Amino acid sequence: MTEALPTASAAICDRVRDDIVAGNLSFGSRLTLDLLAARYAVGHMPVREALRQLQGEGLVVLTPNRGARVRAVDVEFVRNVFDLRITIEAMLARRAAERIEAGQVARLEALEGELEAAAARRDYASLLALNRRARIAPPALSPTTATSSPPSLRMTATRRPRSPWRMQPRPSRP
Repeated sequence: MTEALPTASAAICDRVRDDIVAGNLSFGSRLTLDLLAARYAVGHMPVREALRQLQGEGLVVLTPNRGARVRAVDVEFVRNVFDLRITIEAMLARRAAERIEAGQVARLEALEGELEAAAARRDYASLLALNRRARIAPPALSPTTATSSPPSLRMTATRRPRSPWRMQPRPSRP
């Protein structure tokens, strides 16, 4: 199955998200349509759509008559994110431990070795890519399996995770 090409707004959304995460757009900084359109060589419409998407993900704050800003991160925000993450990851780890097979354990251990080597080299780009790869669960480890729900309700990872909370339903098959 081939993957559909991203729309201009989806591509801009990915680029702005990457710039925020990389620190190229600092927390609390103002984001104007003109600045972003010039930066990414696109029109205002894809930038508007991307900003709305990023607002939904919690990375951007849109204020009427004031524009957009990169979400400011304070200690309380980080605590809340980590509390949620700890709870969700513990639940998923428990479910994965119930379903994991020996071959999957070996693959995860090899990936862990790659992660540790990248960290020792301080190769942050590789760390991010490996971390994404590690978080895409094999089917046997996913929270829903073929026997637990109808196909239309099964969840699958998107092309690239957009936020820890966003998953898309797998399209139903005839």
